[in-house]
Amino acid sequence: MRRLHPSPVGDLTDGDLTDGDLTDDDLAEAYRLPPGRSFRVDFVASLDGAVTVDGVSAGLGSPGDRRVFTTLRALADVVLVGHGTAAGEGYRPVTADSAVGRRRAELGRAPSCRSRWCRGGRRWRPATGSRRRRRCW
Repeated sequence: MRRLHPSPVGDLTDGDLTDGDLTDDDLAEAYRLPPGRSFRVDFVASLDGAVTVDGVSAGLGSPGDRRVFTTLRALADVVLVGHGTAAGEGYRPVTADSAVGRRRAELGRAPSCRSRWCRGGRRWRPATGSRRRRRCW
């Protein structure tokens, strides 16, 4: 993984993320957003550009990728998820006892956040398809 902004601090390898040298707090600090408005995108892709294996992305990620994914969700105010991804991966709301919910609490954040999904070029809607706000998936 390469950090481009703000100021590069070097590459993080999967070994950095899985061998215990980089703590969860170190990882949260590395990915903490600067003050003000920000937008972040994160996904895993294969060398040939595929973003799924057998219809889901779970087969592409390493344990280090999953640590980053959990950290980014824990730091997020809103998570945007494609409808196909949410349906195919079986996304569910974050609960206080989930990995993301626990990490959010450790970082002093509420155990949930807003979530939005989009389908077929239609406008963004709450993750449930209703107009009510729901918890982060």
